[in-house]
Amino acid sequence: AQGAGVLAALVVAAAVIRRTNPVGAPPPTGAPPHATNPDHYFGATLVALLAFGLLMNADVILVKMFFAQAADFGPYARAATVARTLVFLSQPIVLALFPQVTADAAAAPAHRAMLFQALALAGLMIAALVALCLIWPTGPLWLLFGDRAPTALQQQLVRLLALAMAPTGLVQVLLMFALAQRRFRALWPLAVTAPALILGIAWFHQSLFQVAGILALCTLGALLGLAGELARPAHQTAPGVRHD
Repeated sequence: AQGAGVLAALVVAAAVIRRTNPVGAPPPTGAPPHATNPDHYFGATLVALLAFGLLMNADVILVKMFFAQAADFGPYARAATVARTLVFLSQPIVLALFPQVTADAAAAPAHRAMLFQALALAGLMIAALVALCLIWPTGPLWLLFGDRAPTALQQQLVRLLALAMAPTGLVQVLLMFALAQRRFRALWPLAVTAPALILGIAWFHQSLFQVAGILALCTLGALLGLAGELARPAHQTAPGVRHD
């Protein structure tokens, strides 16, 4: 079900992007030559969203493959559902940020300030929910699944996956900022960490805790990589023209 949902979201996003970037439409101010091609924008955006979707959901699919027992997969799937609410917390911020940020280099300082504000707000919301999961892991399980007496394993998985998934909420903000600015080259950390997550779990899956650790490393790596790339100034050859 999660895989079908991700696929449907990618199809819808691709259709919207293709519709809002029709062939022959005038290029946005300051857009690099390659980014004005709607097919290039469509393809780059689809790859980035696919990588983010894998980073978000691949662990659940692989746990289902490698841990066939319901006693293992069931608690992990529930904990993963709780942890993924962290990403949804940043979505309203992303929806507000995306239309405000353009590829116009003249407004770069204002856009950078807007990005910092979005990251700060998303970070506070995510930190609050992570703290709730760490202090009271039974609360989210009760609210979402009606489970008033979860096992010790279930509670520990909620704590671990909340920490592991916390960076993805900020990754989503950075991802949408980069897409809005058409800085596709800055998204390479997603193209590295998503396959790394799949390969890491495929090679090291002796326990559910090991899977959670690999997920944490990959999500944190994606966050640090994206932040580092977007902290660098966009390369320009003329005013308002960038080649990221």
